[in-house]
Amino acid sequence: MVKTTIELTECVAKSVSENDMTLILGGDHSIGTGAIAGHLKIFPNSFVVWVDAHADINTPMSSVSRHTHGMPLSFLLNEISKLIPQTHGFENIKPVLEANQLLYIGLRDVDAPELKFIKDLNIPYFNMEDVRSIGIKGVMETTLKTIMRFSPNCQIHLSFDIDGLDPKYAASTGTPVPGGLSLVEGKYICKTLGQTGLLKSMVVAEVNTSLGSPEDAKTTLNSALEIIKSALLLD
Repeated sequence: MVKTTIELTECVAKSVSENDMTLILGGDHSIGTGAIAGHLKIFPNSFVVWVDAHADINTPMSSVSRHTHGMPLSFLLNEISKLIPQTHGFENIKPVLEANQLLYIGLRDVDAPELKFIKDLNIPYFNMEDVRSIGIKGVMETTLKTIMRFSPNCQIHLSFDIDGLDPKYAASTGTPVPGGLSLVEGKYICKTLGQTGLLKSMVVAEVNTSLGSPEDAKTTLNSALEIIKSALLLD
């Protein structure tokens, strides 16, 4: 993971510096570490919107599964990375993100240690209960206010795990969780951020067409394409 992350960091940094928009396709969501590190290498005063069923903020010590795709943010966050032992090459992944540069949308399967990190660090988040309560329009209104409060006209990185969507729209993924965002809601998130003119890079992760039926794979791919088109204002 470490070697790939460092290589991806450099690739994304180069692309972000040369292009109006950079799209990174996964692969599991561990690519988020290198993607965000690369983006912030060029635009350190940026904001990250993380759309996911999971918080992906576990550490190697707190994670039960030990899967690195559940840890990408812990390596990036200054407040958490210092808790991770500097072993196994992880010391080469430098923290570049502050807790006030991050916001979650779509959470519904969060481990207890992750929730404690989120609350202790006051990271804003919208779980699916929030989405159903105030609606996706309300979620995005608050999201934009949060971004502007952090820094008006800052660049935005959007990291979209396809399992943020309900399995009805994205079953071909490694860890689907029922009760997720509709495709319309996912597209609204992407389009709203795209319309700011500040969206500089985007990850779409965890699409795995080897999982599920051929119809599941087709539906999941279509959903991924639709959210990308929305972010690029092509729909």
